[in-house]
Amino acid sequence: MCNKQRIAPYPSLTDRANIKDFYCGFRLLLANFVAVKRISMQQTHIMTTPHLFFQACRWRILLLLCFIGLSLTAIQAKDAYPLKLRIASYNIHHGKGLDGKLDFQRIGSLLERLDADVVAIQEVDSVTTRAKGTYALEEMVKQAPYYTTYGPCIDLQGGKYGIGILSKERPIKVKRIPLPGKDEARMLLVAEFDDYVFACTHLSLEEDERLTSAAIIEREAASHTKPFLVAGDWNDDPNSLLIRTLTKKFQICTNTNAYTFPADKPKTCIDYIAIYKGDKQMRRIGDANGEFAAYRPYAGEAAVVEHAEVIDEKTASDHRPVFVSLILPTPSQKLMTTQPYLQVPTPTTMDVMFQTNSVCHCWVEYGTDSLHTKRARALLDGQEICYDIANRIRLEGLKPATRYYYRVCAVELVSKKAYENHFGDTLTTRFYSFKTPDEAMSDFRCVIFNDLHENKECFDYLRSLLDGTDYDFVIFNGDCLPEPR
Repeated sequence: MCNKQRIAPYPSLTDRANIKDFYCGFRLLLANFVAVKRISMQQTHIMTTPHLFFQACRWRILLLLCFIGLSLTAIQAKDAYPLKLRIASYNIHHGKGLDGKLDFQRIGSLLERLDADVVAIQEVDSVTTRAKGTYALEEMVKQAPYYTTYGPCIDLQGGKYGIGILSKERPIKVKRIPLPGKDEARMLLVAEFDDYVFACTHLSLEEDERLTSAAIIEREAASHTKPFLVAGDWNDDPNSLLIRTLTKKFQICTNTNAYTFPADKPKTCIDYIAIYKGDKQMRRIGDANGEFAAYRPYAGEAAVVEHAEVIDEKTASDHRPVFVSLILPTPSQKLMTTQPYLQVPTPTTMDVMFQTNSVCHCWVEYGTDSLHTKRARALLDGQEICYDIANRIRLEGLKPATRYYYRVCAVELVSKKAYENHFGDTLTTRFYSFKTPDEAMSDFRCVIFNDLHENKECFDYLRSLLDGTDYDFVIFNGDCLPEPR
């Protein structure tokens, strides 16, 4: 029933990121142990001894060996980041339209067209007389493939009346939190999913009860580490004290300039979708007084609103549905798929490789100590390369036989358009180190692996065989992908 299919990432196998580890750093690694071999090159004349020819060309040969190992497929990113969500909220007036017809199929068809990932539903009956003994949520999902989560608030006509959530994912956990309501019991229905938490509510007609409810909603939102979204009929207009209070901690995602009630001739907006932002504040990066100030990127948003709309449905209910398409920034701790690893070492250059879960603006800070660093980026014709999740940044102008310290920094490009960019969180890794090869090196020791597939236990055992082995580089021939099922 529309459960998301995930491809689990290969687990992080090592955080040693130096010359001796630059292929172990692939972390996909490795299966049948092929060889650990000492190669000694004789110091004889190039015209008479092929060994000296090898010595003269050793860096070309080492690079060629490295590129053999590069015939790999990149690690599968864990999830589709940044997360994109289509969200709707609809007060369905227990299924009765302004034409007097009880028609759940009409509502279900509308939801099918919206194709939202999750929907907040208010004024939902369950086996009441006026609903003809039917469970309204189930009747609606006959038209659209959703899991149903119900929050009954009051007893009514032999059944229940309350709120509900329709979702394409099955909730991990559901909470039903009572809210103030003297004339009618109210509730905050909370459903937790893999990547976010979604709540539905229908607030009281009394202002003091709505304000008390706002504090309860805020406390619940703050208790979650995942993005927290809340939607519903809040029975207050955008200029009210309630909305002014909520916007201190929540970002309203719907278009509050478009009216939602009554459906036939809307005069006010009382239906909303919002996301908890806490103390995070949206800001514009760059010089506000510059020539291109209007094009400065946005940062610090809880969500980027791609589209917000009040649906032009005048008959199916006394409210109009609201809809938003959002992009949720990726938490910084989830930006990196792998730890950084090294490739193509020479006495004066080094490639720093890493994969992110989302397209990012990336750079490497490096130096002979961690306090005095330079910054390197991947540039093409003067422009930064930032269109893929596989990243390679080359460090140049290095000194041979010298230890360097480096770290990777990445800022998520949540949304990039011609004249509007939205940045997410910044990830900064810890410092790693490597030592550049000595130009005068005459011997090297290499490790060769292949055919690991997804057998981590095999890799761990084989790696244990290398404890104490002083090797210079590793070649991984493949395969790194799971075998066909």
